Amino acid sequence: MNDWLFGLEPGESRQRVTGGEEKSCDVVHNCANLCLLMTLFFKEPVLLTFRQREVKSPGKCGIIPGAIGSQLRTRIQIPINRAGQMKYSTRQLIVLKILALVLFVIGTSVNAEEVRGRGKRWVRSHPFTLMALSENEKMHDSSVYRGAGLNNFLVWRYEPEIFEVAYDRDFPLGLPWHFHVEEFELTENVKSRVKDLDRSYPGATGWLIKDEPQTIAMPGLAKIMEWLRQTYPDKLVYSNAFPIGGTPGKYFGRDPNGPYSYDKYLEDFVNILKPDVLMFDIYPFKGGGLSSLYFKNLENVRFEALKAGIPYWAFIQSCQGWAGTTLPSESELRMQIFTSLAYGYTGFAYFIYGTPATEYRALLDADGRPSYLYYEAVRVNQEVMNLGRALRFLEGKRGPLYVPYIPGRHLENGQVVDNNYPSGTDPLTDEVGREWKIENISVDEGVGLRRDALVGLFQDDEDGRYFMLVNTWCDIGVSARDRQASFTVTLSPEVKVISRLSRETGATELIQVTNSKIKVTLPGGTGDLFKIGDSRFPGLDGGE
Repeated sequence: MNDWLFGLEPGESRQRVTGGEEKSCDVVHNCANLCLLMTLFFKEPVLLTFRQREVKSPGKCGIIPGAIGSQLRTRIQIPINRAGQMKYSTRQLIVLKILALVLFVIGTSVNAEEVRGRGKRWVRSHPFTLMALSENEKMHDSSVYRGAGLNNFLVWRYEPEIFEVAYDRDFPLGLPWHFHVEEFELTENVKSRVKDLDRSYPGATGWLIKDEPQTIAMPGLAKIMEWLRQTYPDKLVYSNAFPIGGTPGKYFGRDPNGPYSYDKYLEDFVNILKPDVLMFDIYPFKGGGLSSLYFKNLENVRFEALKAGIPYWAFIQSCQGWAGTTLPSESELRMQIFTSLAYGYTGFAYFIYGTPATEYRALLDADGRPSYLYYEAVRVNQEVMNLGRALRFLEGKRGPLYVPYIPGRHLENGQVVDNNYPSGTDPLTDEVGREWKIENISVDEGVGLRRDALVGLFQDDEDGRYFMLVNTWCDIGVSARDRQASFTVTLSPEVKVISRLSRETGATELIQVTNSKIKVTLPGGTGDLFKIGDSRFPGLDGGE
C-alpha cells in the first residue's frame, strides 16, 4: 500500500508529492489542485492523503506487480489549534464539507472504474480462455483434456479428485483452473475452503460465483465476490447469468410485484454483483432446430457488458440429453463459436466435458471416450486461439447495428424468397457501412434457410477498423464442408489494402481487392477476421 500526500505551504504555487513517487493519474492531479485551492483559501497547509491498492497492468495510476485492480481512499489533514480545536469559521467548515463530498464522489467513481477495468486487463493479459465444465473425476485424463485444445479447467464441484486431475504432477506447471463457488453467503467456511484450494492446488485463475443466480440472492453473492476481489486481486471473479426466455419470477426469485424483464435482470446482475466479466449460458439446439432467441440473447448480453465496460463470455452447447438438447454437428458447433466471436465474446466454456450418465453425450461419451464432437472441438479450438490473440484487444460499439445480419434466400412454394432476419438482428445500414468503409455484403448464388451471414464490426485502441464475416448456415448432422457458402464484400473506393488473420495458421495475409470487392468462401458456421487499411493486428506479439 502506498500513501500519496499532497501538501502546499502558504505562498507555494507548485504541487508537492511526499510518501511515494510522482503519479500522472488525472484524479491525483485534480485532487492536488483542490489541495492548492483549499490552502490558498485557508492560508494554512492542507494535506490530502490518498491510499491506493496495488495495480498490475500499465495504466494511469502506476505499475505494481501482483494485482489487477486498485482503489483510492482519501483523507483530509487540516490544522488545529493547541487546544485540539479546528481553527475554522462556519463558512470555512461548510467549504470543507463540500470538499469532503467532492473527494467521496471522486473516490467512488475511481473505485467503480477500477472494478470495471479488472476484467478487461485480465482478458488482455491471458490467452483466450477455453475450458469445459468438469464435475466428475472419473471422466478425466489430463492429456485428453489438454488434447481438446482446452487451456483452463472449470471445476464445478468441491471434489479433491478433480483438482488432482487439473493439477497433474506430470505437467510441471499444471493447468490453470476456475472454481464454481456454490454458496449464497460469505461465511468462514467459504473463506476457508477457497483458501485451502488456492494453497493446495497452484494454478487458481478465476472464481465463478453461483450459476444462474436469481436477483434476490445477489446481495449476498456480491459480498462473496467483493471478498474474493480483495483477497485475490490477480484472479478473475464472475458469475453466470440465466439465458433469455424465462419468467419474471424465475429471474427475480419470487413474484417481483411488477414488470421484470430479462434486460433488467442483466442490468441488476452487472450493477449488484460487479463481475469482472459478464458470462451467460444458452443451449440453442433442442429438438433439431436453432432457438429463435439465440441471436437476441447474444446481443442482450453484449449490450449490457459494453454499457458496463466489461468483457463477456458464453457457455457453448456440447451436450445431448440435458433439457432436450441435441449433440451439435460440426457445422452447429462452429456456428455457436464463430457467431459468438462476431458479437465480441472473449472466453468460452463448453457445457459439458463428460458425464457417466448413459442418457447424456458430450465431448466425451458415457464410457469416457472422446465423442465425434471432441475431435471437432480440437480443430475449432485451435482456430479460436489463433483469432483470439487479436480479438482480446478489439471492441465493438453498443447496439445490434454493429453486428449486422445479411440474409440470403430460400425456396418457398417453388419461389426464391428472402430469408428472414432473426429476432434481435438488423441489416447493415448506410451510416454504419460508411464508418467501416463497407458499402455492401451479399450472399452469393445458392439457396437455403439460414444460408446467411453475420458481420461483427470492431475497432482497436488506435481506432483501426476490423470485421468478422461468419457463414451462419448449419444443420443437425451436417458437416461444415456441406454447408459451405460464398459472400461478396463491396468496400469503399478508397480502400486499397485489406488483410485477414488466418484462423488456420495465426498469420496475417494480404487480400486482393478487385474493383473494390473481395470474395470470401467459408465452411458452414465458420468466420474470418479482416482488417481494413493495413495488416497490423494487435496481440500477435504476445503483448498489448
